[in-house]
Amino acid sequence: MPEYENKKASYAAFFMLLLVLYVVPSMVFDGVVGRLTAGTIVFTVLYYGFIALLFIYLKKGHIHFVTTALMVAGFVKSIDYFLVPEAFVFYVHSALALIIGVSIHVRKYQLYLCFIFFNALIVLRIPYVISLISRGHLNSESLVETVQALVGAFFITMTLVFLSRIIDREIEKSERLEKIASTDTLTGLANRRKLEHLFRHPGLTGNKVLLVIDIDFFKKVNDDFGHDKGDSVLIQFSTILSSLIRETDSCYRWGGEEFVAVLRDISLEEARTISERVRTSVKEADFGLDRPMTVSIGLSVSVDEREPLEPILARADRAMYRAKNSGRNRVEVETL
Repeated sequence: MPEYENKKASYAAFFMLLLVLYVVPSMVFDGVVGRLTAGTIVFTVLYYGFIALLFIYLKKGHIHFVTTALMVAGFVKSIDYFLVPEAFVFYVHSALALIIGVSIHVRKYQLYLCFIFFNALIVLRIPYVISLISRGHLNSESLVETVQALVGAFFITMTLVFLSRIIDREIEKSERLEKIASTDTLTGLANRRKLEHLFRHPGLTGNKVLLVIDIDFFKKVNDDFGHDKGDSVLIQFSTILSSLIRETDSCYRWGGEEFVAVLRDISLEEARTISERVRTSVKEADFGLDRPMTVSIGLSVSVDEREPLEPILARADRAMYRAKNSGRNRVEVETL
């Protein structure tokens, strides 16, 4: 999981832990005063089951789902307490839902909905409490308490806006650093680190075909024309490669003049067709040299969707060297 995603996950885990700890004193108090009922016990078991399920989803990287579920649960609890005369209980649950939303949000619209809904509920409580007072169900102190909650809502909103901006800047900084660390500075393609992370990600499902592509006689380009021209060839080749793979696929600079493409949910024949298209396009392209450029490509298909990078890469690499040893400007395939 990237560093910035780890930060979001840590925020989520922290507040989920607070939610777990929040229930314990409440149950203990109910047990001491004799208000602990079977319904409360059932609710608590379901509550902990809900939190445990969210922890499982969080571990699998589904941060957006977890944050959304937490906010919805917080607001549902707020609505449940909306008609409770004591404003404090309602205010605590509303504030808790907003804190969760602000601290671990991953979508801007979620943050805005939190603010709007939270403050709307607080404002709507004023006429509700006034109506209770007019019917003699509450005294004027309840109205004062509600007004205090409204003022508190304003201050907590402003505080959390500031907190949100700090967290946003921290996450955006992490995203930038993550992008820098996983991008090849010359070609703009993802680098080896990004490819290795891709195969560790639990969301990478389906069959995959790996292409290992090596530019033929690239060292001679550097020797004859200089490294600046060699860099230009690498940039132009990366543009050709990126334009010929599908949107669902990805390509990487593995190192030097060697590149890797990952084609997902594709047959071997379809992958070979794309590889031949890359080979032909490179041969026909004008790289500004006095000679054509060619590539040697090795293909390998994943054994299953859980196969790690190393074995499938090794097979594709052997196929690529077989293409080189067979005269270059070829596509070779290695299967089990």
